[in-house]
Formats: sequence, C-alpha cells, structure tokens
Amino acid sequence: MLQVREPEPRPSGASAAGPQGPPRRRRQLVLALGIAGVVLLVAASVAAITWRPAGGHSTDRVTAAGPSPTVPAAPGEPGEPGAVPTTVAGAPLPGGSPTAGLKAAAPPAVGAAPRSPTAPACTLSTGYPLTIPEAMTAGPDGALWFTQPGIARIGRLTPGGTYSSFAVSDLAGDRNGIATGSDGALWFSQTQRIGRITTSGDVKSYALPNGARPGRMIAGPDGALWFVETNRPAVGRVTTNGDFTEFGLSGDQAPRGITAGPDGAVWVARGNIFRITPAGDVKQYPVAQFSQDNVQAEQASGGIVAGRDSAIWFITQYALHRMTPDGHDTIESGGPDVMFQPPKPPQSILAVDDIGDFWISWIAAGGSNGGVDRQSAKGYPGGVPTTMTTGPDGAVRVGASPSTTKGAPYGPSTILRLTADGTTVVKDLPCPT
Repeated sequence: MLQVREPEPRPSGASAAGPQGPPRRRRQLVLALGIAGVVLLVAASVAAITWRPAGGHSTDRVTAAGPSPTVPAAPGEPGEPGAVPTTVAGAPLPGGSPTAGLKAAAPPAVGAAPRSPTAPACTLSTGYPLTIPEAMTAGPDGALWFTQPGIARIGRLTPGGTYSSFAVSDLAGDRNGIATGSDGALWFSQTQRIGRITTSGDVKSYALPNGARPGRMIAGPDGALWFVETNRPAVGRVTTNGDFTEFGLSGDQAPRGITAGPDGAVWVARGNIFRITPAGDVKQYPVAQFSQDNVQAEQASGGIVAGRDSAIWFITQYALHRMTPDGHDTIESGGPDVMFQPPKPPQSILAVDDIGDFWISWIAAGGSNGGVDRQSAKGYPGGVPTTMTTGPDGAVRVGASPSTTKGAPYGPSTILRLTADGTTVVKDLPCPT
C-alpha cells in the first residue's frame, strides 16, 4: 500500500515563502502519484474481470461459391473434406427467403445452461432428431452422400464410418433427391433450384423456371440429371452446364419415383409406369393387376429401380413388379392378402444390391415405426426407413429415423449397411460440430 509521510515541522519563525516551499511541492507531487496509482490498480482489476480472449467462434457462411470448411474433419481417412460449423436453418438465397418448413432447434447461447440428455443438439424440443437422412447416393469418392434437410446439410459417410457434412441453403425438406453427376459432383434438390456440390464442398445453385419444384433425382443415361417434379405432372432434366428441359406427363398428379433404365431411357413411377427418352419421346405402360375381384388396384407407389436382369422393377403398396423394356409387366411377389394376413403397412422404398436381391421398406401410418424386408425375409434392426440406396460397395444402405413407438428419448438418426447374409452395421448420425 502507498503511504505518504508528512515532513517534519519547521520552527514557527520560519518564513512561509522561504525554505518550506520545496518540501510542500514534493508532498503535493507524492499525493498526486499516489492517487494515480490507486486509479490504475482499480482499472486493471476491472479489466481482469471483464476481458475475454477473442476467437474461438466463427460465423457460418453459405455463399454461391460454396461453404468454406472451418472445422477440420476427424482425422484418419485421406481426402476427408473439412466440415463447417453447424447450421440448423437454411440461409436465404439472394433475393429469396430462408428455407421453409424446417423446425430447427437454435444452438444454445454462450453461457447458457447445457441441454438436458433428453434434448441434445440438433433435436426438436421433444428430443426427436433433425439429422434424419432424406435421400442418399453413392458418391464418386467411394463415400455415401445424403441430404439432411432438418439441419440444412449434405452429409458424407465414408466406408470406415467417418461422418462429415456441408451447410447448404434452401434444401427442400420433403421428397428431395441427390445423385452423382457425370461431372463427378453431387447434385441435389432445392425448393425451386438444383444444387451442385463437389466432394471438397464447393456449392453452386441453378434456378428452375416456371416454378418447378424438384424431387427424387437420378443420373440419366445421357449424362444429364433427371428428376421428378413434386408440384405438377412433369419430369425435369438439367445438364451439368445448368440447361433445363421439362417433359410433361398425362394426368394431373405429380410423379413419385424415377430410375435410369438399361435401354438408355428414363423410367418414372406414378400409378402407371412412364418411359422417357432423352429426345423427349414419352410412353405410358399400364401396371399388371391381380385377378381377384374387389381388391385394391395395383398402382406404382414410387419405389423403382433397374434390376440386374435388364428389367425395370417397382413396388406397389403390397407387391413387387417386373417390367421388361417393351412394357410387359408381371407381378413377382406379394398380393392383396398381405394387407390383411397378417396386417402390414404399405411398401415405400425399393433398392437392389450387387447380387440382385431386392430390399423393400415399409412405414406404418404416421411414420411411428417401419422396417426393411429382403425377398428372403432377412430381418431389419433399424428404426423408420426414410431412404434407401445401393452403397459404393454394392451393399444396401438404409437411412432411418428412430421409431416413436419407444417414446422419448428417441435416439439418433442412423445409416445401416444391410447384406444378404444378415450382417448389419449401424452408424449413428451425430449433430455436426
């Protein structure tokens, strides 16, 4: 502590302007220095309490040139792209509005109490995860790529189980699609646009005219990307340069499923089956019906693939069909009795593996639970299947949300690898960090 000592008193006869002058000035100087020192000490204490180091937080950015990865991906696999900070709501496009329909949980504020174990990050307030994969495809880099509309991201999962993701804007939340283009990039559906992302995370976006809303998507046999439109009876085609062509279908309902056929045409499921050539020739083929009276009519429900036998395979609510390139359809399995003995929910997604086996998913009303069946009836240990595709290694991959029949906490979204011998590998999808 600073102490100020008073000078010794002088004899009373001394003059005030004489020898006492210098000591008095010194006392005033010492007093001033003491006060200044106390002020400095108080200021330093306040600064020590309120100052925090800068850094440690970066702003999420999505631009037309693509997100810039700022958080490195988990080490261990060469060529692993960097991940970007978590985004739980789509960024607006220039002149547009933010992604609609996504009920995203906002990230906790700095200093806020941590979330409870029943409501981790990337979940709704009920604990239901937002990381659910909606559409999947095998990427050109040997990884699995998929859309995650609940967190506005494109996810990537390597064969070794390493997960990373990239933030994208305006990702449609229902019936979106993703496919590997002939240019080696991944193409995906946005609300009224088609997005393109490279394996390193660079993003571009192409606006579609006439209010077209793209859905499920495939790489066509002509090197272009083909997709069904979810808001009208039409199929769209976009080249890797962004040139758009549209093909109308008869009727008034939007198509649901699409696949590239072995005959150089594109095949579309919507009640009946449509065949479209790159030149624009459209044909419609009727779906085979059961011979029983008073049964529900067979209608293609959306799941459609090219089989290993040069035929087109598709599902109805309760049957599996095979159609040859000339339009001849036969019912291969299933029937109206499946609906009642025993009761079973309708089928939703179809995939084929590298040995030609078919995998069919079903979802209960309301999406409370579901499963996947192989033609030889292997079991499925997952939740509710939301998307299914053939993986880079030929095995079927299933994206799933947790079943709500178990109650909260529901658990994470998952991707499962299913094989004909019953081997299953389950990968939980974490909230991106």
